[in-house]
Amino acid sequence: MVWPSRSLVKCGVFIVLPIFSIVAASLYFYHRKEKDLDDYSCDKEFWSLEVKIPNQSISLVIGRGGENIRNIQAKTNTRINFKTAEADQDYRICRIRGKREDTQLAEQIILEMLNTQKNTITYEMEVPQKSCGRIIGRCGDNIRSISKASKCVITVDRMGAPTSSHRLVTIRGTEDQIAVAKQMIEEKIAEDEEARNRMHATLSSRSPRLKNKNKKYEVGDNKVPSYEKLITSTNDSMLQVYVSAVADPTHFWLQLISPRAVELDHLVDNMTEYYENEENRKLHKLNEVSLGQIVACRVAEDNKWYRVEVCSHEPYREDNRDETTIDVFYVDYGDSAYIKLGDLYQLRADFLSLRFQAIECAMDGIFPNKDTPADKWDEETVEMFEDMVYVGQWKAISAQVVRYKPREKSNRREGSPVPCVKLYDPDGPPGVDIGQQLINKGVAKAAPSESEDDKEVEDSRNEDSVAD
Repeated sequence: MVWPSRSLVKCGVFIVLPIFSIVAASLYFYHRKEKDLDDYSCDKEFWSLEVKIPNQSISLVIGRGGENIRNIQAKTNTRINFKTAEADQDYRICRIRGKREDTQLAEQIILEMLNTQKNTITYEMEVPQKSCGRIIGRCGDNIRSISKASKCVITVDRMGAPTSSHRLVTIRGTEDQIAVAKQMIEEKIAEDEEARNRMHATLSSRSPRLKNKNKKYEVGDNKVPSYEKLITSTNDSMLQVYVSAVADPTHFWLQLISPRAVELDHLVDNMTEYYENEENRKLHKLNEVSLGQIVACRVAEDNKWYRVEVCSHEPYREDNRDETTIDVFYVDYGDSAYIKLGDLYQLRADFLSLRFQAIECAMDGIFPNKDTPADKWDEETVEMFEDMVYVGQWKAISAQVVRYKPREKSNRREGSPVPCVKLYDPDGPPGVDIGQQLINKGVAKAAPSESEDDKEVEDSRNEDSVAD
C-alpha cells in the first residue's frame, strides 16, 4: 500500500480548513442576522410588526408579480414577508421588519390598501364601439395608462353584440378613482369623435363615382403590389366602410373609412396636379404597356387622375398606337374600364407609397334566387344591391367579417383569401343585414352552411397579414 506523503496531507488540510471556516462563518452570521431582526427587544435599531391580512386581500397587498410589496419595501426601507398560514385560518400574518418608524409607515400603507379595498365598488359604462380602439390604444397602452393614473381595474368587453354600436366597460375602484377613470375614458371618446369628424369632413368633399355600365367588373390573372386588408381585431368587431364598386352581391369592393382614405384623396389630388402639367406628361409618355403594370390614368368624367393596373390589351395599332384599347382595373376603387393607350402614363414612383385601397369582398350566406348558376345574378338584382349599399356615393355603412374563403386561382391576388362579410345600413332595419334584406325581398336565397374546410383559410389569412 502506498501512503500519501506528508506534504500532500498538509496541503489537503490547508485547503479544507479555510473552506470549512467560510461555511461556518456564513451560517453563523445568517442565523445571527435573523435572530437580531426577530428579537428587536435586544437591539433598539430594529423593530418588527405583524399585520393580519384576510386571505381575499393577499393578492392586493402583494400585487402582480410582487410589485406592490417591492414598492412598499423600497419606499419604507423594510423587509416584508408572510408567515405560513394554518389550515383553518382565513388570514395570513404579514411580518414587517426594520426601523421602528419605517415599519410603522409600511403598516400604515398596508392598512390604507385594505381600507381602500373595503370601499371598492364596480361601475359599468357603455362606450361607442367605434371608440374602443382609441380607448384601448396600441397593444393596450392607453387602457393601462388610464388604469395606472386612476388606480382602477378596467376591463373592456372583448366582443359586443354583432349589431350593437356600444361596448361595455367595467371599472373597479373607489368613487374618487372611478371618477378619474371615467373622465379619462370620456376624453378618449371625445378625441376619437373629433378625429372622425375631421376625417368625415375631408371625405365628404368626394364626388360620387360614376358607374361604368359598358363592361362587367373583371379580375385579371396578374399579381400586383400589396392591397389594403379587411381584418377585424378585438378592438372593434364592426368596421365602417364605403362600397366603392359592385360586380354583384357576392363580388364587390370596399374602402375602409380610415386615415388612409384621406391619404388616398390627397394622392388623387397630387396626381391630378402633377399630370395636368403637359411637361410632366411628356416625361411619362407610354409607347407600350405590360400586363400587371401600374400606370396613371385620367378619368374624363371628373378630370382626375387615378392609379390603374393593366389587365390586357389588344394588338397595338400600326396606324395610331395611342388608339390601342387597354383593359384597366382601378386598384383603389375596384371598377374597370377600357382606356386608350394615349390616356395612360408612367406612374411616378412615390405615387406607389400608399397601399391599394380597393378590398375585394363577398356577401356571406346568400346566392341567387332564380334558376341560374350560383354565381350569376340578374341585372335587376345587381342594381337593387347597388342602391342598398350606396355604391360610389361615399355613404358609410357597417361591415362585419364572418369568415374567409379561398380566392379563385385566376385572380390577380392568388393565395390571399376573400373576406365574406355582412353589411349593415345605419338607416335600414335594426339588426338586419343587407343580405337578409335581399332574401326578404325574394331576390336571393340563404346559402347552405359552408364546410369546415373554409376555416383553414383563417390560418393563411393570418400568415398573410403577418408577412405584410
